[in-house]
Amino acid sequence: MASPNTHKEALLAELLGDVQGLLDRVEALNASIPSTVKNAQDELKLSVSQSVEHVEASTIALGRALDVLTKDTMKTAKQISAESTATAKLMQINRRRATLLLVLVPALTGAVTAALVFTAMRFASGF
Repeated sequence: MASPNTHKEALLAELLGDVQGLLDRVEALNASIPSTVKNAQDELKLSVSQSVEHVEASTIALGRALDVLTKDTMKTAKQISAESTATAKLMQINRRRATLLLVLVPALTGAVTAALVFTAMRFASGF
């Protein structure tokens, strides 16, 4: 292109140069988009893969923790059950003892009272 002769031609030449520069940059950007998208896809796949691994590891750890907790809970429940059974047996034995005492004490008291009355009457009657 020949040198611009007027100010207008100089501005047009500069504008055309700027437009050409923009077109060059757009073409470079278009060329880089596929590799940028590919990189983003690769990073996303890696992130998803790592997330899946972390979720799997966390799930396994949680399962193990729940197993331990369940075993401890069952052990405690068995201990409480055994202690409750032993307490119930003691209560049954004590109930039997109390029933026996409630029957025997009045019976013995009545027998002793009767013997005392009989003895007192014999003493009073002079034998």
